Amino acid sequence: MQIASRLRQVRIDHSLSLETLALKSGLSETQLTSFEDGLAIPSLEVLDRLAEAVGVPLEYLFYGDLESSLTPRLTPRMSLQELDNEPPRFTSAFLAALLNPQIFIAATKKLRSILTLDDGGLMGKNPKPPTRSSNPPAQAEADPGEKKDTSKPEA
Repeated sequence: MQIASRLRQVRIDHSLSLETLALKSGLSETQLTSFEDGLAIPSLEVLDRLAEAVGVPLEYLFYGDLESSLTPRLTPRMSLQELDNEPPRFTSAFLAALLNPQIFIAATKKLRSILTLDDGGLMGKNPKPPTRSSNPPAQAEADPGEKKDTSKPEA
């Protein structure tokens, strides 16, 4: 159900005329009619004023029934207490590694090689910083296709 039709339904359910709701909300009857007919979209502030004037929570104008408004379209989540009481969850690969030391050692070596990049990389091994030459870079040579002017300037 759209908000426009829900506004009208709430007003009718609470036995309020447009005039009475206009007085309670501080809006004009014309505004209320345009909201209920879907010709204008009320701002959140206006919806809050209307909900207060009718005596319903703002969520009611969006969801209708208040029970679905608390967590619309969300799956239930466990509380921290419930999560704390849950047994740990492991993947079969992790359990296999725990039960077989050779698999665990191989996985550890693989992970270490990835993290250190085995070529002096990411962790633990610092690559040599690039050294800067103390000699200034050579001047760019002229284009070989150009001939140098070796004549003396005229005085």
